[in-house]
Amino acid sequence: MSYMERLLTLSYLLKEFGPVKGERAIQKLIYLIQSHTYSIGYIFHWRKYGPVSETLDDDLLEAEMLGYIKIIWDNNIPVYICPDNPGITSYWQEKSRRYKLPSAIQRTTRMLKTIFGESEISNPWKIQLIASFDYLKKNDRDNLELFQENIPSEELIYVESVLKKLAI
Repeated sequence: MSYMERLLTLSYLLKEFGPVKGERAIQKLIYLIQSHTYSIGYIFHWRKYGPVSETLDDDLLEAEMLGYIKIIWDNNIPVYICPDNPGITSYWQEKSRRYKLPSAIQRTTRMLKTIFGESEISNPWKIQLIASFDYLKKNDRDNLELFQENIPSEELIYVESVLKKLAI
């Protein structure tokens, strides 16, 4: 995806999900979408709280500067939202209205909304748990075993059921 397509995708996703509270939650949602469709253009690396993309951080700030998303602060935690008319000029607002998100991303987004519901999107712990498990399963099988040992079995069952739904 091009730079502008990535920013438009971020705007579209926030419009679909509604407000997403916290940097970890937005990082993990984008990771899951990209992991279960095709590359939006972000490279994720393992950090303390799971997969993180520095480029995604940069794009979120630039998308805010260009008016594609809005970041409001709630007790020092960023809340990412899509403004009513994304884009800072009428040209970019029109480009935003005409942008068609790839159908695979639309499908995965709908699936995540169905799986998580409104309340789970605002629960970064669940999203972080699922994204971390998925990342380790695909990229670091040795640490996956250690990760599994430290997660309650009912949580692991939940995570595996979510990932099976995303794999369909």
